[in-house]
Amino acid sequence: YRNVHDALECKTAWKPDGLPVYPILVTYEDWYLFAPHVVEYLDTLVLRKLTARGLQGLLEESPYTVTSIAEFEKAGQAIAHVGVGPYFAERVKRPHRHFGLSAFADEAFPEIVIPYDRLFPNNDQEMLSHLRPLMALPSEI
Repeated sequence: YRNVHDALECKTAWKPDGLPVYPILVTYEDWYLFAPHVVEYLDTLVLRKLTARGLQGLLEESPYTVTSIAEFEKAGQAIAHVGVGPYFAERVKRPHRHFGLSAFADEAFPEIVIPYDRLFPNNDQEMLSHLRPLMALPSEI
């Protein structure tokens, strides 16, 4: 949020354009923030830290989203299809804050058919191809 504050105060190369800012924290692992009380507890902790730094208004102005990279892969396609503004305007509303990021679009925009593709469909095979001999059954060697 300090970076968001600096950007909104024109202290960075990026200049505010008047549009909302939606911070996204992308993690390697899924935090499983799918229960409203867990999201509320995290918000309480974040608000406490922001208040100590005089930045508490940013939580309301620019609500954050926490997601895993796996969730973000699918959600990014939905965001591109629906649009950043409409997607996050719904996402940050209290009833939707606890939804997993990738499942959220289907819930919030049921009338929109979003085509999803794996971005790197052969990635698993390419990364693990050297393990094929180790995974073979004795009869296949």
